[in-house]
Amino acid sequence: MDFKLTKIAAALAASALLFGCGGTYDPNAGTGPNPDPDPDPVTGQYVAITDTSADTSGSFKYSIVDGHGFELDTGAVSVDVMYPTNQDQDFSIGVYDESNSTSSMLVDIILKSDGRIVTRQNGSADNTLSVEHTPGETATYAVTWDAATATYTLSIDGTSILTAQPFNNTDATGAAYFGVKLGSNSKIAAGISTIDNLVIYSDVAMTTEVLNDDFEDYDLDYDLDGEAFYSAVEAVVAGEDDDGGEEPGDGTSYDFEDQTVGTAISDVSGWSSSNIGDQEAGTTSAEIAEDPADAEGKALYIADESSSTKPSAWVAFSEASAAGSVSLDVYIPEGNAKTTYINVGSGKNNSDRYFELRISGSGNFQYEAGSDDIDLDGDVTIGEWNTVDLSWTDAGIFTVTLNDTVVGSGIDQADTGLDSANTPSQVTLYTGDTSGDANYAYFDNITSSLF
Repeated sequence: MDFKLTKIAAALAASALLFGCGGTYDPNAGTGPNPDPDPDPVTGQYVAITDTSADTSGSFKYSIVDGHGFELDTGAVSVDVMYPTNQDQDFSIGVYDESNSTSSMLVDIILKSDGRIVTRQNGSADNTLSVEHTPGETATYAVTWDAATATYTLSIDGTSILTAQPFNNTDATGAAYFGVKLGSNSKIAAGISTIDNLVIYSDVAMTTEVLNDDFEDYDLDYDLDGEAFYSAVEAVVAGEDDDGGEEPGDGTSYDFEDQTVGTAISDVSGWSSSNIGDQEAGTTSAEIAEDPADAEGKALYIADESSSTKPSAWVAFSEASAAGSVSLDVYIPEGNAKTTYINVGSGKNNSDRYFELRISGSGNFQYEAGSDDIDLDGDVTIGEWNTVDLSWTDAGIFTVTLNDTVVGSGIDQADTGLDSANTPSQVTLYTGDTSGDANYAYFDNITSSLF
């Protein structure tokens, strides 16, 4: 997919973007929709679940007995799940009885890193289904249960997978909790798994809602543990909203189409640059150039052909902002030996950085964290346009999206080693370093409501 074209189209149609239309618990909810057989990719806000401790697992649960008043002897649940391509640990989708323990679950659907789907039967998670899930894609999982027959059904994206399947715990009298779990108490998970559009019903026909939450009404990076009838470990609200992390695509966009090829970026309104021109050890430039993937298009081109300095370009916000977002397209050509950088901060110098993204010549995507930079959950594709969305809250919590996929969520600026006093007032772009002399990068569609 050409994410550059996708982003341009999105910018032209920003007013047509659709998000969830509510996310509050309503015990008096009436007839609800059947699960969407063809869910859209995760957009807006959702729950991001991580497992960064070898002592606990990441988890998110809803208490049916507390929220509804009693357990449900019949009922159903529908939830959208995204298991990322780099995930290496199990992800469980489960219905629990009043003991709230794994061993006595009614239903346990387990997604494996190799695509297998396994269910728990008689206490053992060893029943492999004939269908597989696709890592990196969002799917709707719907489960119904009936304690009178001690059976359940499973459908995925509207397709029936299991019917009249025996409960794992055939003595269960009903469902008291619904929950998802990532990883185990002894391992750390590599990726971020997400859920969205959680709906619980009190009947197998899926007509009477007990809970309907699309997580749009929470603040970004909100810890859901203890919220309403939720409990959670490493489960926070992620995505973009209008309070401390605007939706990328709004505001001013620099697409450079009205500029002349060869124009210095410092001659473009709002832009500045440094270390540009003939240097003692080579030449550096930051100028408008032909789009490397489309001869009829234009982009900002930054070239480091000097072994004594590195070029940079930046565009200022209208004012410093403790919360905001930036979206841009980046193209890294083949052959770079050094890193390309994107940062927000209070100036162009290293000491001015607030948060910085790093792209290696091979496409490794990281954020700055001192001596041990942290890998994000996806790589930049070399020789193609890639869209990067960066948003942050006034608490200093960052979300990074690459080509419409969240690759980093709940990132605390305080853990990066950069100065938290550098309230972002500009976006700075640069490539190369003071030793390499053959590093190049293109940027386009640089967009933010802060400009």
